[in-house]
Amino acid sequence: MLRQGAPEITARAIIKAIKRLKHYIKTAFGRSKDSYGDDPSKEPSGLLQGNGMAPPGWSTVASVLVNIMKAQGFGYQTWSLISQRAIEITCFQFIDDTDLIHSTTDDSKPTAELLIEAQAALSTWEGILRSTGGALAEDKSYWYLVEMIYKRGKWRYATSTNCPVDLFLANGDKSKRKEVHHPSEALGIQIRPDGKMINERKYLIAKAKEWADSIRTK
Repeated sequence: MLRQGAPEITARAIIKAIKRLKHYIKTAFGRSKDSYGDDPSKEPSGLLQGNGMAPPGWSTVASVLVNIMKAQGFGYQTWSLISQRAIEITCFQFIDDTDLIHSTTDDSKPTAELLIEAQAALSTWEGILRSTGGALAEDKSYWYLVEMIYKRGKWRYATSTNCPVDLFLANGDKSKRKEVHHPSEALGIQIRPDGKMINERKYLIAKAKEWADSIRTK
């Protein structure tokens, strides 16, 4: 925060206040007698959800991480046919949910070489995330390979069967790979790299039926 021009007295006051907070669990049966927190000797686990300082506070960290990825040459560059402008994307990010993108503008570059770069991108991101005290949530992490292959007279998306490749996390485990037709929920939307919205349609219909049933019965 100091790097972005925040007054030191303000930053210290926020951290000091968070260190002194006492947290209780409150349910329909009342507030818990036991609490946690109020330990000035320990660093706070974060700026806390609901704190107006938390979003810009995270942005000061995220902006550094994204700039590092950009400086290392990771990302996606293309030319917009509609706006006639160059587009450069490093990632899509919302709070702690980040979708990294890596591609190439060289059509002659083999897939194997691109995957080496993708592995470097994943390792770099995981490393700089750890340097801030964070970590990847392995159970929420996954990746897609979007590549077209010519098969039986048609262009088709490559699958893990005809293009068996892997990316690895720092601990040596394989990062979960998903097929392009398998949806993933991002910000409440069922997204598929092949662009089809079949799963989102089913998801919205199910939500509408659930809402209607709740109104009908309650």
